Amino acid sequence: MALPEPPLRVLLVSHVAPPHVGGVEQLARHEAEALRAEGHEVTWSTSDADGAGEVVAARPGLHIERVRAWHLMERRFHIAYPLFGPGLWWRMWKAVGKVDLVHVHGLVFMNSIAAVVVARLRGRRCVLTDHGGIQRYKSKLGTFALRVL
Repeated sequence: MALPEPPLRVLLVSHVAPPHVGGVEQLARHEAEALRAEGHEVTWSTSDADGAGEVVAARPGLHIERVRAWHLMERRFHIAYPLFGPGLWWRMWKAVGKVDLVHVHGLVFMNSIAAVVVARLRGRRCVLTDHGGIQRYKSKLGTFALRVL
């Protein structure tokens, strides 16, 4: 199955986005801007994490959908792993239904798993990119949990 002719409607999925400070959120931001500059329509689905970075504002060609999540793991253990509620699945179902392509950043996050499953169910093309590999945290429990995931 060939991809539709440009402009594409693309759903980017990442566990966090600016103003949260980190590498994946900056990479996804640059991707969103590059796709937008080429005339594609981008929806970026992410958690509602806050932070000290610059906020990315929605503008023509870029819509940011922040999904409510609990950020307990980050507050207590400094591990950016948002815990999404069951409403994530319905929101992902709607978002995936509106796009031609889904690009998921990160393998182990709840919203990543939901995006991949829903893309498969809805017959959408999906690209999955991992950025961290096996990381080691100060907490041995955190490192173990990541390896299990």
